[in-house]
Amino acid sequence: MSNNSEIRLPRDFARSDGGVRSHSAEASRLAEDAADIDRLIGSEIANLRVRRAIAEADFSASLGLATQALRDLEAGRSRFDPQTLVRAARILRVNPSALFRDVAEKFALDLLADSLAVAGSSERSTQEEELRAKLFRVVSECDEMISRLEAMAINWPH
Repeated sequence: MSNNSEIRLPRDFARSDGGVRSHSAEASRLAEDAADIDRLIGSEIANLRVRRAIAEADFSASLGLATQALRDLEAGRSRFDPQTLVRAARILRVNPSALFRDVAEKFALDLLADSLAVAGSSERSTQEEELRAKLFRVVSECDEMISRLEAMAINWPH
């Protein structure tokens, strides 16, 4: 992954039937994955906020956001920027990596489903090895994103 601050999503995967997705299908799948990630992170933050009995207005003010902007972020209609994620984690008293737990599980489950879809294929072992390699890359990219967020949290002014 590059050294810039851009967080990239994992590349899309080959179809379970061994075919290749068209560019528009790949772009559509990536957009769906990004929307899923936004919803998962927003939902995790909302759940943590509610469990800690932090009022929506207080939390949004602490983040420097309008209440409606927080609602959009928690609902996954908007995307958290890395700095706001780190601030939210600090306010919620969790490690930033905790906010990505559901994201990593979602991608792992997606890859598992793809693996099961090819279980009857005559090329099963080759495709399973490819899926294992892709899963390893996804987990590595998630670990890298988590490490970057943790580094930001350490360097963030208190």
